[in-house]
Amino acid sequence: MESVAESSYSSGRHNVSFLSSFLLNDVEKCVDILVESGRIPEAMYFAHCYCPSQVPRMKSLWGGKGLVPPIKVNEETQEEETRSDDQVED
Repeated sequence: MESVAESSYSSGRHNVSFLSSFLLNDVEKCVDILVESGRIPEAMYFAHCYCPSQVPRMKSLWGGKGLVPPIKVNEETQEEETRSDDQVED
């Protein structure tokens, strides 16, 4: 698995390299792969969940704003889901 992670990383196959590194529990390498492939938001979320030691680095890469922006919820969709949940019969 290590050879797959290394060869896929060197050939630019970031998805395979990320998954291989994750299976090897090399979460710091996973963060590095996300950063190098320009996926800073994903790297920030991943660091929060799996590699808290990398959070300060991710904050600086994010732009110094600190926390990840909140996820916006579509209010219309949320209302429709609430109505359909109320109509469910037991």
